[in-house]
Amino acid sequence: KIIDLHPTHELKKLKDHLKSIEKYDGLTQEWKHINAFGNTFDVIVKGSSIIYNNRKARLAVVEDITQKKKAQKDREEQSKKYQDLIESSSDIIYRINNEGIFTYVNPTAIKLSGFTSEELLSMSFTDLVTPKYKQQVINFYKFQLENNIETTYTEFPIRIKDGREIWLGQN
Repeated sequence: KIIDLHPTHELKKLKDHLKSIEKYDGLTQEWKHINAFGNTFDVIVKGSSIIYNNRKARLAVVEDITQKKKAQKDREEQSKKYQDLIESSSDIIYRINNEGIFTYVNPTAIKLSGFTSEELLSMSFTDLVTPKYKQQVINFYKFQLENNIETTYTEFPIRIKDGREIWLGQN
């Protein structure tokens, strides 16, 4: 029987689902199933109503998604570790769009620049570079992009919110 495939804590959900499939054909639902050894595993069940031998029937395709869910969980954990590393770094880490506008700044960028996250996210990275070095920095990165150079290093001064100038080394 179908109920034998489900853990007891899912039986009410299953009964409600079975009642609803008459109204809503083609439902896809995630479930836990129980194998012959009593172990639970994650599945996606896609069901459709059909006529089989002149009788109403239900065609169900069951896909074991245990490995997919584990891979997704691993990716999320890896992403969290990466995000924690970026957020706790003592280096300035940022991302910009094609126009050079900041789309992400880490807490160190905020702390060292004196600008809020909102202020930085409305600025271009060149807005921070002191006027004397701005064109030099633009040319440097333009050359890097045009020549597909992955790793470079340059130093230049930026003007922080309180008006002071600080030098950054960037690679």
